[in-house]
Amino acid sequence: MTMARPEAQEYARCVQLSEQVAWTIDEVLSEDQNLDFSLPFLPETLAMAQTVLSDPEEALKLNHIRAHSYVNLFVFVEEFIVAAAMQHAQAELFGCSEALRALLRFGDEEVKHQHLFRRFQSAFQRGFATPCDVVDNAVEVAGFILTKSPLAIMLTTLHLELVTQQHYVGAFRAHEGAHLEPHFKSLFKHHWLEEAQHAKIDMLELRKLAHDCSSDHRASAFKDYCEILNAFDGLLAKQVDFDLLSLCRALGRTLSDEERHRVSQKQLWSYRDGFLVCGATHTQLLPYAQLLEANAAQSLAALAGAWSSQ
Repeated sequence: MTMARPEAQEYARCVQLSEQVAWTIDEVLSEDQNLDFSLPFLPETLAMAQTVLSDPEEALKLNHIRAHSYVNLFVFVEEFIVAAAMQHAQAELFGCSEALRALLRFGDEEVKHQHLFRRFQSAFQRGFATPCDVVDNAVEVAGFILTKSPLAIMLTTLHLELVTQQHYVGAFRAHEGAHLEPHFKSLFKHHWLEEAQHAKIDMLELRKLAHDCSSDHRASAFKDYCEILNAFDGLLAKQVDFDLLSLCRALGRTLSDEERHRVSQKQLWSYRDGFLVCGATHTQLLPYAQLLEANAAQSLAALAGAWSSQ
């Protein structure tokens, strides 16, 4: 698959669209905002809480725990995305000024998202009766990812930003959204508005990088991307264990072996489907994966099948 180098006006258009949808953290969530814990936060198609817990109050607790973990995972992954955006911007310091402006805005917006998500976490902790454990080695994981090929990092970034779009359009904005906690839904609406522009920048950068790389380098980058996804799978499994601990704490009881197995298996499937399968099989990602590896579609379908069957 051959793609031409991106032109300056394509980066300029990304900036223009970003300016049109721009928002501030205070507009989305005030520092003293209280959340409504009588409502679910995360769409059931993502949380899968009612599937594993028949008691509505217990399922709602799990939904809230999953929502807290969901937000933390975005704080987590945006650590490496900020660093990658700044590296790409630095490469344009004496190059295309429109690309530089787009990349700097990209990085600034990702940092803004982190601040917004942390504000939500503070509001959540004020309103939820018990602590919730989350994976917290974001800097270490970012360091691992940043050792990989820039092409692999950018494909991973595109993967995650397409996930956020699919989640918002397919779940938050769909019929489920009418029943969600309004501030949580608003948070991800505003996140989606900016991530849509970031995905376009990812595509421009992938085209630019791939144009200057050998076929061997592109194939190696695709392998790196798959390695990053498998490493992320390990983090998701750890988060499931944390969620189970948080759930027992919130319910004030220990899950039976049968309950623990059922909840653990379904929740791991849910995480994998939402963060790995959703991105790896996304129709907008596949052309860029195939830009690196001709057999990418088959390889990613095999990975998705393995994640779905475990």
